[in-house]
Amino acid sequence: TFTFSSSRSKMQRSLEGVEVRDTKASLDAETEDDNTAFHSAVRSGDPARVQLLIDAKGDINAKDEDGMTALMCAAFEGRYPLVQLLIDAKADAHVQDKLGYTALMWAASNGHNRSMQLLVDAKADIEMKNEDGKTALLIAVKNGSAECVKLLIAAKADLEVEAEGGMTALMWCARNSRATCAQLLIDAKAD
Repeated sequence: TFTFSSSRSKMQRSLEGVEVRDTKASLDAETEDDNTAFHSAVRSGDPARVQLLIDAKGDINAKDEDGMTALMCAAFEGRYPLVQLLIDAKADAHVQDKLGYTALMWAASNGHNRSMQLLVDAKADIEMKNEDGKTALLIAVKNGSAECVKLLIAAKADLEVEAEGGMTALMWCARNSRATCAQLLIDAKAD
């Protein structure tokens, strides 16, 4: 079994003599709570632990029981240094979980504009839709995150996109009393 510690050198010493094939299998194995080593490392918030797993060539895009990747977990939790680390290691920003959410959508749902900016800069698809037909913009508006809405407007998100039921971002604002988001959309010429 794999024992993690915050000390990179201690971790490396624990790997000495272990065949790469065995290490890879351990890295990608799921724990009792259906997490991989990457998921656990991201949730710990320890960049050294995540980097060690990247260096050991674990499956950076492995999914947990909900279909979430380590990048989604980092974006969900607003751990933007880990988002950057995973993007740099070529984590796939276009993977969708069981609800159809991407890392960008999870960042938008929690108002994590720094993580969103990193994902937008990495060319995450801002127009992907979840199973409810919502894009990151609709999710940011629904949650009242003006900074995230501003970021997506600047990234040229489709302001007229409709979720299931025909609701546009501006309609969501009106329905949910999101005056600041509504003003941003109006200023950007949304209908």
